[in-house]
Amino acid sequence: SAAGTELGAPCRMICLLCVRTASSVDIEVSLQVLDAVVCYNCLPAESLPLFIVTLCRTINVKELCEPCWKLMRNLLGTHLGHSAIYNMCHLMEDRAYMEDAPLLRGAVFFVGMALWGAHRLYSLRNSPTSVLPSFYQESSLLNLISYRAQSIHPAKDGWIQNLQALMERFFRSESRGAVRIKVLDVLSFVLLINRQ
Repeated sequence: SAAGTELGAPCRMICLLCVRTASSVDIEVSLQVLDAVVCYNCLPAESLPLFIVTLCRTINVKELCEPCWKLMRNLLGTHLGHSAIYNMCHLMEDRAYMEDAPLLRGAVFFVGMALWGAHRLYSLRNSPTSVLPSFYQESSLLNLISYRAQSIHPAKDGWIQNLQALMERFFRSESRGAVRIKVLDVLSFVLLINRQ
């Protein structure tokens, strides 16, 4: 809509104010303005990523949890709801945010509450298999593969089955390159030590 296009710049400025100010009063008033924009279905789609980042950070402020969750619920109930879930999953998977604990905590909270919480939104039709892979990071999988690789050598009972299970779970059914390469490294190492 024309109103949504005109609101892009003010929405960006309000979002930036929320993440840059220390005043909880300013943030609360900003959330009220953003809520009005969402309730009138005027949030421009191009403002969604910054809007999501703002709410994911703001939910960490104890006294703003309730208004922040209310605003996110309102957003998720609009035509932008599925895009919002997608944006939060993307944040959880993006390496650029790997060290940004408050942002990730907010994304995990919102996705979990929206899809499986006591006040979940039944209008959202995201299956667990479409969302849950975003919750586990590549780096933790790489550590898990390293740990499991310790039990894959001829001196351990069932080592061939362990290798087969590792290949099945983390190579055949995994699309992330780094995870697949790690499994191939384990396989190469096993072949190398068994060749001697």
